[in-house]
Amino acid sequence: MTEPDRTGDLDRLFPDLHLAFTPFRSGEPLVVSAGAEAARTVVARRRRNRTVTTAALAALIVAVPAVVWAAALPDRHVPPPAVEQTTAPAPSPSTTTPAAPPTPGTPTPGAPQLPIGAEELRDSVIDVPRWSRPELRSTCPSGPIRFDDGQASGGSVDIRLRLTHLVELDLDGDGVREAAVRLACEGPERDAAVALAFDRDRAGRIVRLGIVLEQGGDVAGFDELRTAGSAVEVRVRDYHLEGLPSETIRYQWRAYSWNGERFVQSGGPTAFPPHPLVTDLSIGGEELRLTRGEDGAYTGTLSLTVRNAGPQRATAPELVVTLPPETRATGTGLRCTAYAGKLSCVRTLAPLDAGRSVDLIFEVRTVVQEEQLDLDRSRDYSASIGWSPYPESGNGYEDNTVRRRIVLG
Repeated sequence: MTEPDRTGDLDRLFPDLHLAFTPFRSGEPLVVSAGAEAARTVVARRRRNRTVTTAALAALIVAVPAVVWAAALPDRHVPPPAVEQTTAPAPSPSTTTPAAPPTPGTPTPGAPQLPIGAEELRDSVIDVPRWSRPELRSTCPSGPIRFDDGQASGGSVDIRLRLTHLVELDLDGDGVREAAVRLACEGPERDAAVALAFDRDRAGRIVRLGIVLEQGGDVAGFDELRTAGSAVEVRVRDYHLEGLPSETIRYQWRAYSWNGERFVQSGGPTAFPPHPLVTDLSIGGEELRLTRGEDGAYTGTLSLTVRNAGPQRATAPELVVTLPPETRATGTGLRCTAYAGKLSCVRTLAPLDAGRSVDLIFEVRTVVQEEQLDLDRSRDYSASIGWSPYPESGNGYEDNTVRRRIVLG
């Protein structure tokens, strides 16, 4: 395509430029004759030409780059005259200090949180609360503990922490599922459990929301969790499982809900009613004094008192008395057997109503002569009462056994 002629643009932009070329266009002689007048004519012409030429060259220096740029952009047009603005001007940028960015690791408020799944919780670091029972604190650990497949070491080869019965539900009403789980501390002579709930913090980390329920009080244990809306339901039992008939153990479902600060019971029974097979028995006794008889043996009377504090009638209380091996005991219904260097005597008592007591008397004598007795050795006896195979209420077994001295005099 043929480039357009841009010379008209130069004449318009630089109207005095043609003066520099006038002598060439006019046809007048470029060389004049000698003489004063001729000299003045030449000097005047040269002065005029020098001035015009200098101005023209200066204009060219400025104009040529513009012409070259215009030639390089053939389609560029001169912008139209500005039109008066009729709309409101845009507001100037605000000078308000922008809000600080969120702290690293903290999601923007309102950012969606992920639900907590069973597999994730079983392989997480869990903040285990301090155990409330003092006897557990020396063996069952607390604080941040790493779990692997739902288990963790308790700091001893015999103690393990274990997660079981995990459930998922929306505890706090934020539309995202949290988690609740049973955490047990297991080991020899250890039966401890706590139900915990977990949520996520603003950084998405799993954190403990609160304690749903801890074993203790009338809750001897619990073994199942389930959901009921936004509540966690826990199946609690009134007695430990070891050594008791299955029909003795009773269960209840109790519901617990998050109130914004802690978990509170929101459904189910708040206590167990009196157990028909459980009552509170106790036994008391005094020092046993044995005196020397004419035959050289020592004899005396053992007095015991059995009480039933209720709330139920004990249909067949059982008494067990343990004496030194060199003695024998006699009394109504008493069956005695010597074993392991001791004399053990057993008697099944008549039914004992709640609020009643019974006094028991037995005769005790030595079966060896005085010269065979070690009079300097300390001796004692023990007696215990129970309603086998049923457990105790009240203070448990604390007052079910009495131990007293045997004095030879």
